[in-house]
Amino acid sequence: MKRYIDRPAIYVLFIKIDPDSRETPSIRIKTIACETFPLTGMFIQDPGIFFDKINLHMQYIYMECGDCNALELNIDDKRRGRIPTKKEAVWRGEDGQLWKYHGTLELAERLRGLEKRCKKIIKVEKIGKSTLQKTINAIRVSKAVGKGGVLPKVKIIGNVHGDEPSGRVFTVALAEWLCDMMEKDSKASDVLSKVDLWLIPTMNPDGFEKKQRENSKGVDLNRDFPDRFSSKSMERSGKEQIETQLMMDWILEKGPFVSSLAIHEGALVANYPWDGTEDKSTKYQACPDDSTFRYLATKYATTHRKMSLASNKEFPNGGITNGAAWYPIYGSMQDWNYVVANCMELTLEVSENKWPHESLLSSMFEDNRIAMIDFILRSAHGGFTGVVYGIQSSRKIKENIPIAATIRIGASELNTTSDRTTGRFHRPLAPGRYSAEISAVNFKPKLLQIELPEDGTGIFLPIYLNSDVGKATTGVAIHKLDPLLEYQSGMVLFACGGITLALLCVTRTVSVAIGASCIENAQSQDLGTLLAGQLARAAAIFNIDEVIVLDDGPKYGNEEISAASALFARVLQALIPMHPDLKFAGMLPPLDAPHHMRSNEWCEYREGVVWGFDEGLSESIIDIGLDKNAVVDSRLPTGVRVTLYLGPKEQIVSLNDTEYLRGYLSNPLDPKSKSGKYWGYSVRLAKNIDGMLHEGPFEGGYDLTIGTSERGEQVDCCSLAFPNYKHALIVIGGPQGLEYCLENDPLSAKHSEPSTLFDRYLNVCPDQGSRTIRTEEALLITLTFCGPALGK
Repeated sequence: MKRYIDRPAIYVLFIKIDPDSRETPSIRIKTIACETFPLTGMFIQDPGIFFDKINLHMQYIYMECGDCNALELNIDDKRRGRIPTKKEAVWRGEDGQLWKYHGTLELAERLRGLEKRCKKIIKVEKIGKSTLQKTINAIRVSKAVGKGGVLPKVKIIGNVHGDEPSGRVFTVALAEWLCDMMEKDSKASDVLSKVDLWLIPTMNPDGFEKKQRENSKGVDLNRDFPDRFSSKSMERSGKEQIETQLMMDWILEKGPFVSSLAIHEGALVANYPWDGTEDKSTKYQACPDDSTFRYLATKYATTHRKMSLASNKEFPNGGITNGAAWYPIYGSMQDWNYVVANCMELTLEVSENKWPHESLLSSMFEDNRIAMIDFILRSAHGGFTGVVYGIQSSRKIKENIPIAATIRIGASELNTTSDRTTGRFHRPLAPGRYSAEISAVNFKPKLLQIELPEDGTGIFLPIYLNSDVGKATTGVAIHKLDPLLEYQSGMVLFACGGITLALLCVTRTVSVAIGASCIENAQSQDLGTLLAGQLARAAAIFNIDEVIVLDDGPKYGNEEISAASALFARVLQALIPMHPDLKFAGMLPPLDAPHHMRSNEWCEYREGVVWGFDEGLSESIIDIGLDKNAVVDSRLPTGVRVTLYLGPKEQIVSLNDTEYLRGYLSNPLDPKSKSGKYWGYSVRLAKNIDGMLHEGPFEGGYDLTIGTSERGEQVDCCSLAFPNYKHALIVIGGPQGLEYCLENDPLSAKHSEPSTLFDRYLNVCPDQGSRTIRTEEALLITLTFCGPALGK
């Protein structure tokens, strides 16, 4: 039904439902003034009725408070598809012009307006011109626009066939939605901060203008790519159409792309490789990554509001199909992407009718929006991800170097390559166990057994390849090397207990940076050690995620790292090799953080140290501080610290007549991101202020920076507020403040005072009774003052 109202209002629907009834429920509507509840969206409130019960009957509800005075309610049974949850906001586009099939010039004008309105996250780039000289554009949508950085790349291509134009609307609508919702929807924020997304509204503008499937020369572009049966390596014939050549060149130039969607019409299904068969018969033709393709296609279909339902006319059994099992074709874009571009592409048929009426485009986009967002994030981050480092044989600074390596999974033909600058890689994989080979020129290859969890969140592993004799290591830490020797490009990535981190992708974090000159100011090494311990305790008490040692102290001789910074960093860590800097470590109070377990405590996650392995077995034995040791199905060097996932209860395995607990190597951030447990802080050395601000481990960098000084802004703590953030950084100078830090920093040439370096520059103790505040006091005061506004 539709209910029209004569003034802006919020309508709260009280719905009475018999859970066992299949009939339409009764409805009562109440009007509440916008001033009282300034909401947009829908919240169901009725004592004793929970949203999951209402889902049995509710297909779709939206409501608005504003200029649009329509309330729409559609009621049906659970067979009608996916139900929006309470947290989802219904989005209907910026204006009615969005849901139209714009011609070439109109589309170009709309893209210019979109780029201007959302210039921080959107950039429109020209790919080339079609046969009839019509421009083919790509929309880049990411917080990486204009900032550089390496994020996994995903693309969505529309209008491959000219008479299947919904993709040219969906791609623009998705860009509009991400721009409008980046501060309102967590999934939109995740896509923008974690993915480098590229949207191509039309690959076939000539065919669109002529309302024909083929391009202007009558060639079907999805039969025009090099094919594996005509050439095993899919070499180009030289006869490909201009549009096909442009797309191949652009994909290889802008890539590597992790994954892709191509939007078509004519059915309602997610199609995956292979598309052809050698004998041209119609039958299932599995590619080496069949399980992952099926997984991604199934997730798309089931997240789509209609695709997987029994009401699907042609594909009632789940809404997915192998291309060749549907009907074999040759020269398809998705097969070429898989073999040549090492990109996993699904071909989506999003409408059973071609050229659907414009009045259907809004609802069709909503049918697909959440599925598209899920595919983007799942394929980019839900598989096997990590960083590959090459360990040089020398013992010099800059020993661990990110390298370009090839990652191969089992017998798959897809070769994933890590970025040569950051070492980062992203490989889509379905949950399960796999053999992985990591290889690089001039380094020893590494064979791994990996297991991806069933929840689809994937795994992250730093991987180390040795250039000389000795085994490469993986897991989460190395303790045979002093972590200070891993210093490179102004920072070292090591963590609480030596956990090695790199370009990590986590939920909201708070980091603190502290000038190391506070240690230099201590009268003796034992007092400097105690000071570092006090700062470590403060970081743990306030659940700080990262502690940055800002190297603002004096250096002597050929030192690259000041002695004060080195001592500070070593004390902040745990379980690193013996060093003279640690001779007073026995004086330190324990951190007693949640990951420092007692011997009688059970937790699904636990820290451990590898102490050996049984000869003839592939398992490594891990001491985790319990009566029984744990085992993992990987060979790891003795002395490596790891984070293990043990599960909610004990899993006992017997090896050589000895009982062990079964464990699985885990990303050290999993306890926080998956279970909400604080798992200690990471430690990073910053050579200067620029390194502190811009060389952090988090994707997208710090989006909220806070400097502290007695010369800063005075604000009441109760009224202090910060904008939404993903990664906040609080900076505290040494005894002489941030002004001293800047004076001795290269950035002093561009900044005359430190306040210009930060989003906020605060005086957190304006009424101090002492002329000075010690660094350990300043940290406690600052975290107490800012904590409520930060949500800590």
